[in-house]
Amino acid sequence: MRTALGTATLMPDLAANPGGVGELPVRPLSDILRDHPRFQHPRLIKIDTDGSDFEILHASIDMICELQPVLFFEYDPTFHRDGIRMGMQAIAELQAAGYEHFLVYDNFGHFMDRIGADVITRFADLNRYIMSHLCFGRQICYLDVCAFAAKDADLAIQLHQHHRDAIDAHVRHAGWQPI
Repeated sequence: MRTALGTATLMPDLAANPGGVGELPVRPLSDILRDHPRFQHPRLIKIDTDGSDFEILHASIDMICELQPVLFFEYDPTFHRDGIRMGMQAIAELQAAGYEHFLVYDNFGHFMDRIGADVITRFADLNRYIMSHLCFGRQICYLDVCAFAAKDADLAIQLHQHHRDAIDAHVRHAGWQPI
């Protein structure tokens, strides 16, 4: 394993495979949950695989639709050449699975927005925002998204209000007028 700047990369075992080419075993999320009965009905799933989040969401959409956990995942359309399409597909599939509220954070962990309407158009604009950073001086590399199904709308609203209150408190503490 190689680590740098908070990200770990799994490397092939050169001792076991002198050619350096190997495959990392990949298992569906549903299989992992089935193998761990205590976690078969999660209320929160966090996905952060540095490039495979959209594929995991897509492959797990039936299970996600059934369980409707709060989802926290990395939204990085720059990881693959087809990343924008993959990201938009993931958001559309989540919407179809009953997800109505999306709290968005930049890659520094700062709250940006709560999206509850016009979701596809808003994520298309967020893709443009990320791509503008990629093309014109990269500061924001990706987003993190916390997605809530309709049944957890109250949690999304409470978390959104918590972010507003915390930011307003910091603004007041700095001597500015609250937002």
